[in-house]
Amino acid sequence: VTYTFMQCSVLEGKVDHSHGDCGNMIGAVGPFALEAGLVPIAPDEPRTNVKIHSLSTGSLYAADVLTEVSEDGHRRVQYDGSVSSAGLEKTAAPVVITTHGIAGCQTGKLLPTGNAEDRFEVPELAHCASTIVDFARALIILDAREVLPHFGYSSVDDGISLASLGKDAKLNDSLNRYRLQAALAMGMGDCAGKDSPKVALVAPPASNSDEA
Repeated sequence: VTYTFMQCSVLEGKVDHSHGDCGNMIGAVGPFALEAGLVPIAPDEPRTNVKIHSLSTGSLYAADVLTEVSEDGHRRVQYDGSVSSAGLEKTAAPVVITTHGIAGCQTGKLLPTGNAEDRFEVPELAHCASTIVDFARALIILDAREVLPHFGYSSVDDGISLASLGKDAKLNDSLNRYRLQAALAMGMGDCAGKDSPKVALVAPPASNSDEA
């Protein structure tokens, strides 16, 4: 099957085509293709393989979707299961995704700038190095331990949550200015108002948590 991902704005009447591929949505493409009859369910196997071609990036994926025998004796998509994901309360059956040719799918290069490490002229983040990769999507990765102290956080354990970081206007403004410069260096042009490239702050697990 072919698949195109676009992100619709909630507040404005526009559609963003810059996102690239969405892993969550790719996980839904396989089950939908079987439910809609776009791909036949393997009648004698506990799983069906669905090949997916992304028209957004040109990447190829393969989804192994579990199936079960229904009351009428025919196979159907299995949704109940014991696999859990961080941030989700319920468990479900897994969809195993295999990727093919996703390196450089948005910029043409795994390392879009040609460097393993980059720095950009944002005063608050001038000494913070980033690694920029394009693997299924363009991503700017920074060490949270280098970034957060510039904004009053003593450590990654300092009562930090995704919600609290999302409300930190000064932090987000600086990261966005860093992102704008990185996008130009990556050859992606002016990314103002666009979803891609994304920024990730990476840190070791918090000392008060068992989760990474």
